[in-house]
Amino acid sequence: MHRTLCLVLLSSRVLGQAPAWPPAGQCSVPGLALWTAQCPTLTAGNTPITVTQVEAGTFQNVNMSSLNTLDEARAVLQGASAVNAMKGMRSENFDYYNNSLRSIMIVLCKVTSTDADLQRCVSPSSPYAQRNGGNQSSTCLVMTDAGNCAAQGLCERLPNCMWNTVDPTQPRLPRYSADDINAANQWVSSAYAKSLAPYAGPGVAFAVLTALGFFAFFILRCFFNKCGGRDPVERGYTWCAVMFPGVAFFIFSLVIFICSVAAYVQNNTVTTKMASLFSVLNEVINNLNVNTKYWLTPIRQIQADQQLTVAQVQSILASTSWVPQGGNQLLALGQYFDQTYTTGFPSVCVGNGQYCLACPPNLCGTDSIVPRVTLAGWKAITDQLDATFQLTRDMVYSGPSTVFSATNAAEDVLTVLLGATNSSGTTVNSIQSTFNSVTAARTGGVLGIFVLGLFVSFLGMIGFLKGICKDKTKWVNLLHVSWALGVILCIVSFTVASTLVAVSAVWYDGCQYLDMVMNNMTPYFSAGTSAVVGSCVQGTSVLAALGMTTTYGTSCEITERYRVAQSLQMTTRLATLASLSENMLAYRDTNFGYDVNVHKSLLSAAATAMGSDMPTLSKSPNYAVLESPWMLFSATTAGTCTTDVDPPACYMKLKCNGSTTACYTAYNDARVYTAADNKINAMLLTMRQDFTGAVNSPNSPGWPTNAPASILDAARTFVKQLDLFLTQTIKPVANLDIWTQVDALQCTAATGCGWINQEYAMVHSILCQDLLGACLNIALSVFINALFLLPMAICGIILQKRLRGIRGGSYGNVEAPAAEGQLTGRQKLEKKLEALAKGQTTL
Repeated sequence: MHRTLCLVLLSSRVLGQAPAWPPAGQCSVPGLALWTAQCPTLTAGNTPITVTQVEAGTFQNVNMSSLNTLDEARAVLQGASAVNAMKGMRSENFDYYNNSLRSIMIVLCKVTSTDADLQRCVSPSSPYAQRNGGNQSSTCLVMTDAGNCAAQGLCERLPNCMWNTVDPTQPRLPRYSADDINAANQWVSSAYAKSLAPYAGPGVAFAVLTALGFFAFFILRCFFNKCGGRDPVERGYTWCAVMFPGVAFFIFSLVIFICSVAAYVQNNTVTTKMASLFSVLNEVINNLNVNTKYWLTPIRQIQADQQLTVAQVQSILASTSWVPQGGNQLLALGQYFDQTYTTGFPSVCVGNGQYCLACPPNLCGTDSIVPRVTLAGWKAITDQLDATFQLTRDMVYSGPSTVFSATNAAEDVLTVLLGATNSSGTTVNSIQSTFNSVTAARTGGVLGIFVLGLFVSFLGMIGFLKGICKDKTKWVNLLHVSWALGVILCIVSFTVASTLVAVSAVWYDGCQYLDMVMNNMTPYFSAGTSAVVGSCVQGTSVLAALGMTTTYGTSCEITERYRVAQSLQMTTRLATLASLSENMLAYRDTNFGYDVNVHKSLLSAAATAMGSDMPTLSKSPNYAVLESPWMLFSATTAGTCTTDVDPPACYMKLKCNGSTTACYTAYNDARVYTAADNKINAMLLTMRQDFTGAVNSPNSPGWPTNAPASILDAARTFVKQLDLFLTQTIKPVANLDIWTQVDALQCTAATGCGWINQEYAMVHSILCQDLLGACLNIALSVFINALFLLPMAICGIILQKRLRGIRGGSYGNVEAPAAEGQLTGRQKLEKKLEALAKGQTTL
């Protein structure tokens, strides 16, 4: 018994050492870990994507590389003072911005696309042709609705800004109708501009009022001698009356100078930040292009391997039904063996229970069930192998969704995304080129206002200083030029300031559009593009966005299954099973409790009781005469007991005068003991044959028809075929390149594209804080410039008149000064200051 238990334990241990099969429909944790461990090798050729324009966003003490989600990026955005300043003025609702952004996207689609890009159909050779999935990827997807491309011998276009994703069950319509396009053009070219009018209105109103006011002043004063008249007062002006507006003029000039410096700095900020914005946008596009190409590389390799892969799998796994059939047959033999020999041996007791025959525990319930248990394990293996082969076939060519159909769909999405990024790159470059071409004009226009303002101030100061220092000078008339130019510049400044506020509103709208797109791209881009870029923004699985999650899980499961299959060691399992043969051949009837001396004593007692002797009983093989006792009494039949259910017992009951006599008891004990021993020996023989096939004996009566001669024969044949198949034949399938490429796609996608949130933080900072703030600051500087040009012009008017009053002249009659000796410049200034102090008119 100890030996048998060791065999069972050894068998269990061998089975337990085999690698575990992965759960159905998924890859196990160790399997995923093994695939993940291959990522460094599979992505060694991919250069890590990094954000290089970190300084552009002016972030302090922020680890930009840690920003992997949109929420994390928003958490580090700098102060929003500029946004809040505009928010109070431009409080449009979500629907306004949604409709506006949709109109802008329609116009951009129209402007950035060629006529061919906007057509529904493309040639079959176009990379933008919508093809069928899987093994039909060389054919175009056919639509049957009105205007379909198949009728024209062309292919449906992949989704773009004009055409949605193809749905064979629905008519294909463009994303935008002609009315939508016309409405969008009308909005962008007219309606949107009108929505900015309220921001330009106040400045324009100030400019108009200023123009009308000074025009009226000019007419009234110059032609009607009103508004204080053209001529200075006869009594002249005091020192304070001249110096006060003069000092004010200098102060206003200083303010204009400060505004000029501020505007210059802010203008440089606009130029620098616009350059940074374009750099960041180009980096976003380039990085997204790189990411997309990294994702496309394994996908296109899978597609390139398609024909060879399908051929290999069809060749190797075309017919594997013998695997589960072999497992079923072996299990059936093991079950038959268990049913036949675990409870089939006789169990008897005679001599009032003194002498018993029973199957030993080592055999019945132990060795008798080992074949069934072992072969049930083999059956489980063959079921797993059959599931593996079918899963492979489904994944490669026979399933409703194959690895190739999944990668084809993913490639379509990435092709659309790559086209969109290329188009966006062209658009950004075009805008940048346009901006660069107008930068000089913009800079000159903005700074020209302040340079002209300084020029106006300079003219006025020259006129004022000349008027103070000279007894007779026409430089004082520069004040006329100064205030006239100042008024004109004031009008222009009010207009420019209001225009800059309107431009700031556009920047503010850009911030809203940016946030809306980052929150939800679906309304503005194709479903695939939105899903992939959205996964980058939200930090979710790119693989899921590409629809490759199931493909990845199944591919990982398949490769894990083949690893287990190739490590099954079926030869070792067969050797473990075959080692049971030694036990089967060693069993004898003595193991059942048989004792030859007891048997002889029982036969002797029976012979005496029957009036016979041992030699007579021994003449019949295996004492078969005990089953025909009438032969000992020279009869040929059982007589009246012939029809009884047990003729020998019936016959001996009559001969022994009852079933309770010593005569019948002796006969029955000998008969039962002998029959049980005979059956045990016969069953041991068939058991050896059924299991080992090595005793040259017929199988047991119930042995399955057409079955091999023994369990070991069937197992050897099956294991030989299966081991060759697992260790050599299926190697090409187990090592298919497509499994590696699917893993490479996951490895590439697992690195994520969270860098887009770093770029978003920088774009938001540049656009919504730096550019918007700089534009508002320039607008404020221009507006302050205009406000101070007004009083400076008034001061210029006052000074021009009062300085003429010092000399006692008028526009039409300026008297020559009295003759006087040659005085030094210092003496002339002292004399004029003395006259001013006394309020006298200079002659």
